Amino acid sequence: MKKITIALVVALALTLSVSPDAWAEKPDKKDTKTKPAAKKEIKQKKLFHIFREAFKDFGATNTHKVKILSGPTPVKMRNGRVPGKMWRATCGKYRFKMTIQDGTKCDIETLTKRVEQLPMSYIRACEVVSDVREDGLAIYFNLNGAMAHGGKQYINTVPHAPSIVIAHEVGHALEQAARESDPKLIEKWGKASKADNQSVSGYGDTSDSENLAEFAKVYAACLDKGPETLKELKKLSPRRFSMWEHILLRAPTPQRSWIQPLWPGDAPGSKGIKDNEKITDRSGGKGHLDRAAENVHKPTLTLHLPAKAQASGAAVIICPGGGYSRCVFDKEGNDVASWLNSIGVAGIVLKYRLPRPQGHVYGHKVPLMDLQRAIRTARANAKQWGLKTDQIGVMGFSAGGHLASTAGTHYDAGNAKATDPVDKLSSRPDFMLLIYPVISFSDAVGHGGSRANLLGAKPDPKLVKLYSNELHVTDKTPPTFLVTTSDDPIKAENSINFYIAMRKAKAPAELHIYEQGGHGYGVRKSKASASGWPENCMNWMKSRNIKIRPPKRR
Repeated sequence: MKKITIALVVALALTLSVSPDAWAEKPDKKDTKTKPAAKKEIKQKKLFHIFREAFKDFGATNTHKVKILSGPTPVKMRNGRVPGKMWRATCGKYRFKMTIQDGTKCDIETLTKRVEQLPMSYIRACEVVSDVREDGLAIYFNLNGAMAHGGKQYINTVPHAPSIVIAHEVGHALEQAARESDPKLIEKWGKASKADNQSVSGYGDTSDSENLAEFAKVYAACLDKGPETLKELKKLSPRRFSMWEHILLRAPTPQRSWIQPLWPGDAPGSKGIKDNEKITDRSGGKGHLDRAAENVHKPTLTLHLPAKAQASGAAVIICPGGGYSRCVFDKEGNDVASWLNSIGVAGIVLKYRLPRPQGHVYGHKVPLMDLQRAIRTARANAKQWGLKTDQIGVMGFSAGGHLASTAGTHYDAGNAKATDPVDKLSSRPDFMLLIYPVISFSDAVGHGGSRANLLGAKPDPKLVKLYSNELHVTDKTPPTFLVTTSDDPIKAENSINFYIAMRKAKAPAELHIYEQGGHGYGVRKSKASASGWPENCMNWMKSRNIKIRPPKRR
């Protein structure tokens, strides 16, 4: 035993006396050409080590500031549906969201500071991940041991993750967004990395995707340090440098979405109202987000703009249903906008004020006022949003169909003397898409619940006639596409009578009556025949020269 122990000690001593260079990878015996030591050292040195000094005090000298627009708003966060608070913000030209899980030891001031430490061009990623259904830049209590995760629709971090870690996730977010227009982007990045023959970091060597994200981090540090440092990075890794600048600055922006107030300040008639808006999640674990808003006092527009490369210039203002007691803004709003975006059309979801929330605050005019304002707003912002002023339509589901048809039969040319330039514009929609709509308020055909919520339990007969929109069709009524079913509890005669009125007035209209579908199906697929209406709607829009750009079939 003693002999064995002595032998081990001697062997260990001999091992420790060997130079560390002896542990280095041995060259192949067949390789008789040995590269100079200096070149070998440069090849092994990683970009992280070369630019180590650039990471110190990252973002400390930035002057751009984040402006909080609203919040905190209680939300259920997308990762695990945990409770959190959400803020809407801007920085420069970018709009984005920031969300923090309840119970974390991080406040909005800390998260804001981290955003301000990023280069301005990197804040674009915060906008990319701020889709209306996403959290934007989010902080979670725990990410299963990881410090951060990034993708096309999210940048999630833990409370202690610094801004330079966010820069890495910016790489992932923008890479995945850019792959929508360039599916082979990662393959190209791998080839560029091999051509540069310069390792970025040990972690970056694990995959092409991580290589890109790590390069994004190094680029951010060099950009922050100054033009000379950035120039040196370009010299060492020219191909990846060029590719990352294209992704960061010039790659097409994917579908864009945000929420903005409909009116500047308080909406007319809403000043001083303190009832809280109520959002009910009706999803029930079915996989589809399905929320409804009640007691709406602050109407909003949720803009879903298609990718610029696909945008046709047409837009549709979507009026969700809900019987004038709620707005079903996912199933009959955001879901529909996503479908419109898929054919190159902007979808603008209107969350309108409801006429009779608690206390019977509003009169019957308010929903129409909101929709007319939305139509004018779209025209006023047409250049900024990439829209054609003569291709702005309205779309309504159920009671939202009543509101949309009201806008198509009770419009005006605008007020030329108005001080607000938006009010000078026409409120006439260029076309109407009415899906299982309420249109009439007559006793024989109308929907009693919607009528009572809008006009009261015992409405004035003159108002019933005023809001029975089939009675107000003229040859100037916008071209209309109608969908209904034989088994819809909202009587098909709402659509049939409106179509007959359009024919008599010689106004363009197309009516589809399906045998099955019921009510409230939106654009979601089912076995019912009515689920095919979007294809027919798309064909009608093309026939009316309403610009659409559906994806090419392979």
